[in-house]
Amino acid sequence: MGVNRIIKTLVIGELNPDIIFSGLRRFPVPGEETLANDMDLTLGSSSAIFAVALSRLGVKVEMASKVGADFFGDFTVKKLEKNGVGIDKMIFDKKIKTGITVSLSTPEDRGFVTFLGSISQLNINDIDISYFLNFKHLHISSYFLLKGLKKDIPYIFEIAKKRGLTTSLDTGFDPDNIWEMNLKRVLPNVDVFLPNNIEALHLQKKTSVEEAVKFLGNYCENVVVKLGEEGAVSYSKDGLISLGAFKVKSVDTTGAGDNFNAGFIYGFLNGFSTRKCLEMANACGAISTTEIGGTTASPRLKELKNFLKKQHLNTNRFNN
Repeated sequence: MGVNRIIKTLVIGELNPDIIFSGLRRFPVPGEETLANDMDLTLGSSSAIFAVALSRLGVKVEMASKVGADFFGDFTVKKLEKNGVGIDKMIFDKKIKTGITVSLSTPEDRGFVTFLGSISQLNINDIDISYFLNFKHLHISSYFLLKGLKKDIPYIFEIAKKRGLTTSLDTGFDPDNIWEMNLKRVLPNVDVFLPNNIEALHLQKKTSVEEAVKFLGNYCENVVVKLGEEGAVSYSKDGLISLGAFKVKSVDTTGAGDNFNAGFIYGFLNGFSTRKCLEMANACGAISTTEIGGTTASPRLKELKNFLKKQHLNTNRFNN
């Protein structure tokens, strides 16, 4: 069973390459040097990793973003195109530099250093609202990094809903540690909200993830919180559901959350139950950590189904 290709998804968000240093025993501290086992230049950014991961599962995806007219801009857009993501709405700006992230990854966690560049320059004038009519779903990632677009994201979601699209949002981390987000404006037109546990707790100052999920559920019908090695928890019309993570030999955790998002949205677009969506999301996140880079190990649908079979899950869960 595969997704219907007419379910077209538009992804709006940041686009940059990642320079990944993997296999660190520990994160560097001032005045000391830490060695990495490997290094790679790969497609980065939450939005792009999500777009590629969802495309691998069979959904037709296009991305709207802005990059500089430089090597890194060319690199990222070509990577998107090579992975089947539409690039018709990409903007190359000669006046700015493409953003870039350096990822420091241990087997258990990762840290990032990002130069925003073109990421912060994306704005509402770069988004063709009439283009929404060509799509069934809209996803936006990295709310806090999109400094030029952030104030208009509630409007974008509102228009998308009026045009009949379903919607999803992953805020990403706030590097300024301010966490200023008007939940009453942003979330009512979001169908699936996908923060991780740290982000969820920061957004509304609750003391537990369960409290945070339920609180956020006052504004959004489907709240899904990623818990890393502990799996994920969701709150929706199906109630509170918690599922543990799958155990794999993890090499690089970069992009695991974005692959998780793709697995969940794949199930959501196909009308699966929340539990099925969580199973697929956990599996996509786990598989993605088995190779270096956010998209290198993003599974295709057949690989995902085979993985779940090996985990002794009931394959009938894939049936509508």
